[in-house]
Amino acid sequence: MHNVLRTVNGLDNINTFDLSNAVLIKRNNNYYINITAYKNKLNTETNQILSFDLGIKNQLTLSSGLQLKYSIEKTKKEKRIQRILSKKVKGSNNYRKLKVKLNKEHDKTKNRRTDTRNKIVHYLTSNYNIIITQNDSISGWQRIFGKRIESTDIGGIIEALKHKASTLILLYRFIPTTKECSKCHNKYDIKLNERIYKCSKCGLISDRDYNSTLNDIYYGTKTHKFKKLKVPVEYREFKPDRDNASTLKGFNVSPYVSASFVSETGSLNVLT
Repeated sequence: MHNVLRTVNGLDNINTFDLSNAVLIKRNNNYYINITAYKNKLNTETNQILSFDLGIKNQLTLSSGLQLKYSIEKTKKEKRIQRILSKKVKGSNNYRKLKVKLNKEHDKTKNRRTDTRNKIVHYLTSNYNIIITQNDSISGWQRIFGKRIESTDIGGIIEALKHKASTLILLYRFIPTTKECSKCHNKYDIKLNERIYKCSKCGLISDRDYNSTLNDIYYGTKTHKFKKLKVPVEYREFKPDRDNASTLKGFNVSPYVSASFVSETGSLNVLT
């Protein structure tokens, strides 16, 4: 019997885990080992609350004031192979060989997107144990925005949080958090191309996505699920992270993700 696998990369990352099983997988003429391992869950019950807003321009805006932006497009190599494949005779040897190469490139792009999504989810669940967001219809977004949604896999973030977050509170998707002022809760029909929310009643000026996250906090803390948690009063009043420099310095989720604060991206006074 030939030795198919001479070395296995990545095993050094699971030294502290309890191994359950391993399955050898062949995909696109490559071999992989799918390992299931378990690790004792650390006690992270800090009652730290976070909400986030998903978007097209900025993929995530957090109630801490942090905005995450990323997009992982198909590589030039993948597009080139796809163009060449479209000119080949379907079922021919050259077609099959190119199809294998294309599938490998597809997998690489998919893995980069999945890895980025998982690292974002890990950041959220490691620092906050109560996470609030709206249950947006990402599939509906994809029908409108197409590749801009596909290249970010933002829909997978909520799905992953359902399994990994200590407490995930999903709000009804039709609550008008974008239209509502987070300070006085007055509402007005803000247009899609307006990036700054300006309240005509109380004078609040805010990044529209950040304003939406604060409304998520407002409505999330009124839900029955939140009240059952019996969060101490001192944790219920949300305060944004004011130490922007140290937060950005310590933020290193993925090379594909750029991070900034709403005070740097259009908001005038929400963090002051």
